[in-house]
Amino acid sequence: MKRNLTFLANTLSTAVYRRIWRTALEKIQEMLWGEVLLRQNFTTLGAAQFVRDLQAIFSLIDRHLPDASLFMSTLQDGAQLLSLPMESPTGGITLQQATNRIFTDNTEAKKTLAELELESLNPANARKILQRRVENSD
Repeated sequence: MKRNLTFLANTLSTAVYRRIWRTALEKIQEMLWGEVLLRQNFTTLGAAQFVRDLQAIFSLIDRHLPDASLFMSTLQDGAQLLSLPMESPTGGITLQQATNRIFTDNTEAKKTLAELELESLNPANARKILQRRVENSD
């Protein structure tokens, strides 16, 4: 991917380069959202690994195309919700607290998502994501 980004950056105009990568990033987000995030079950460690993998992808993309990972904000927000901790020593929202609040009703779900600063998620998607955590199925 790094080699391809370098080649394209040197070959294409900036506008064309950004347009191509914006489309590609939207497709990557759709694939990771539908085929990984909403299809796989995650443990706490699995969710943390998924977040680290996404951060590596975003870092590579941002080195070649500054702030381009912002095109994948829905995926970033979904991964953040997925990786909520079971316990929070700092007093933040835990997985169980978020699950209880998001499944209460849409008003409480929206308030919780706003508190977590997950602006691109709606309550329905948040519920789907929280159902992918193995710890929530007990």
